[in-house]
Amino acid sequence: MAALAVIAKLSLFIDTYTPERTEPLTWPEVTSNIDHMADDERDPDAVQMLIADYFSDQPSKAIRVAKCESGLDPRAYNRYGPYIGIYQVQDGPTGARDNVAQARRMFEMRGWQPWPTCGTL
Repeated sequence: MAALAVIAKLSLFIDTYTPERTEPLTWPEVTSNIDHMADDERDPDAVQMLIADYFSDQPSKAIRVAKCESGLDPRAYNRYGPYIGIYQVQDGPTGARDNVAQARRMFEMRGWQPWPTCGTL
């Protein structure tokens, strides 16, 4: 029964979302796992240490970009992308570690270009 409720919510979200939509999107309940995020994934000091691990070649710059993008908040969400997480990855993972890992992969392919404003800091 619970699975049917999730499918119904997902179906409603898919049916009402179009790229041309100008009204703000809401955080879809069916894709959100931020309420289950471990406390250490929400702690700014732990997030900075995580970033320093993934961006060991330039941790200060990576932390500045993350502060600019999300304030180091792994729950940050910009409905117009949707851009999600610490590095505001489009349709990205919501877990802190996964979001930073995805950002690192993006960085390795394109440098700071995916973050045109914050990447220039």
